Amino acid sequence: MTKLSDQINLDTWIVSDTHFGHEAILTYEPTRAAAMQADGFSNQNEWMIHQWNRLVDKTDLVLHLGDFAFKGKSVIEQLNGCIVLLIGNHDVKNVPWYRAYQKQFPERFQLIEEAGKLSEPIGVSGLIKTFANQKVFFSHYPLVSEDPFTRGKAKATRDAMAQLFIAEQCAFNIHGHVHSNDGFTDKTRERNVSWEKTDFQPIQLKELLNL
Repeated sequence: MTKLSDQINLDTWIVSDTHFGHEAILTYEPTRAAAMQADGFSNQNEWMIHQWNRLVDKTDLVLHLGDFAFKGKSVIEQLNGCIVLLIGNHDVKNVPWYRAYQKQFPERFQLIEEAGKLSEPIGVSGLIKTFANQKVFFSHYPLVSEDPFTRGKAKATRDAMAQLFIAEQCAFNIHGHVHSNDGFTDKTRERNVSWEKTDFQPIQLKELLNL
């Protein structure tokens, strides 16, 4: 069976940092709370499911760049589309659950546990694809700019992939992780697709890359 990640193309939907089941994120990211209320919702999960399913069809492919859920990972069963998930720093503890779900539903879900030939340190997870003759590196962390907020194991993971970005001569990095705090990133080479930066909904790759 062809891997879902091999089917990624310009029609693929991209999203990151949904944080299903994480109510505290509404305090950290007040624009998220305001958008949810403006749309008439009081439950974050219900709102995000609505935002997702009104755009994504059941047979569409979605590439999620990590930090999918804190609690209630089974919300995945309420979402349209086939999902390829990169591991974010908050997903590491849930990897056993995602592995089991992938084994049960390989036609609908794929967990990425490497980046090219790189499989260490823990949490390494990325995809390199070529569009318009340029390599694009999909990752949870921004790889071109140094993130002043990433430390410890997460920083080691990010730095390993940043070296791979250079070694593979990638032109562009699509990432999440930083939510609305992306003032330090290089907008000419990095694009932040955290939930707060895509109008609180998935976005298609062709729109993101203007192709």
